[in-house]
Amino acid sequence: MSTLSFVLAVGALVWPIIWLVAALALPFLAARRHLSPPSRIELTTALLLAPALLTLTLLGTIAAPSLLALIDPSRDHCLGHGHHLHLCLWHGAELPPWLAWIGAAMWTVTGVRLTHAALQLMETERLGAALTALGHMDDAVCVVPSSRGLCHAVGLLRPRVLVSKAVVERLAPDELDAALAHERAHVKHGDPRWSAALTLAAAISPFSGWVMAAWRDAVEDAADDAAAASCGGEAVSRALIAVARLRLEPAPGLGLVQPQGLERRVMRLLAPRPTPRGSRALWGALALATLTGIGIGWGHEGLHHAAEELWSALVR
Repeated sequence: MSTLSFVLAVGALVWPIIWLVAALALPFLAARRHLSPPSRIELTTALLLAPALLTLTLLGTIAAPSLLALIDPSRDHCLGHGHHLHLCLWHGAELPPWLAWIGAAMWTVTGVRLTHAALQLMETERLGAALTALGHMDDAVCVVPSSRGLCHAVGLLRPRVLVSKAVVERLAPDELDAALAHERAHVKHGDPRWSAALTLAAAISPFSGWVMAAWRDAVEDAADDAAAASCGGEAVSRALIAVARLRLEPAPGLGLVQPQGLERRVMRLLAPRPTPRGSRALWGALALATLTGIGIGWGHEGLHHAAEELWSALVR
C-alpha cells in the first residue's frame, strides 16, 4: 500500500499546481490578438506544453530519491531527516482520506483524457492511411477519388496533403494552387505532428480547449500567409470561399476551412501582411528550463524536499 499512497499523494499535490499554472496562463492568452501568427503559435504552444512539462518535472523530482535509493540503498533519503513528512515511492506517504480522493480523481481524470486523446489520434492516423491508399501520390499530395470535399494536411510518420477529386475539379487552377500551397505550408512546418503532440499535452491541462483553438487559428493564419506569399492573398481568399462551398467532410488532420473563422481569414487576406513563419523558440526555452529543474531536483533533492514541505503543510 505504500506505493499506492505515494501515487495518490503525488496526484493530490500535482493537480492543484497544474490548475494554478493553467489559470496564470490565461492572461497571456488574452494578449495574443496583438501578436503576429508566428508569435501566436509560439505563445499557444508554450501555454499548452507548460502544464505537461511541469507535471513531468514534479513527478521526476519527487520520485528521483526513491529511484536512486533502489539503485543504492545507502542513498535512502528517508533515513536522514525527520523534520517533515515524506513522499517516498517505497516508504509511502501519510495520506488523509480527503487528499486520497483528490489524488485518485487527478489520476482518473488525466488517465481518461489521455487515453481518449491517444485513441482519437490513432483513429485519425488510421483514417488518413486508408484515404491515402485509395488515391495516388504526387509530390506529397494525394488525390483521393471522392466526390466529397477533402483538403487536409495529415500524417504523423509521413506528413502529406489529402485532396479529393471533387476539390481538384471544382476549383479554378489558381484557387487549387492556393489551397495546396496552404496545406503544403502545414506539412512543411510539421503542423499535423504538432497538433498530435499538443493534443496529448492538452489532456493534462485544464482550460486547454481555449488554448488549442487559439493555436489552430494561429497555424491557419500562418499557412494563409505562406500561401498568399506565393499565390496572392486574393487567390487564397477565393480558394477558402470555394472550398467552404464544398463543405469539407470531417477528416483527419488540419482542414483548409473552419467555418467559424472563414470571414476573419478572408478579411485578413484581402489586406495581406504576409509574415514569415518563425521558429518555436519559446517552447524550446521552456523545455530547457524544465529539464534544468529536473536536473537540480535529481542532483540536489531541493525540489523534492520543497514538495515534502508543501505536503507537510497540507496534511498537518
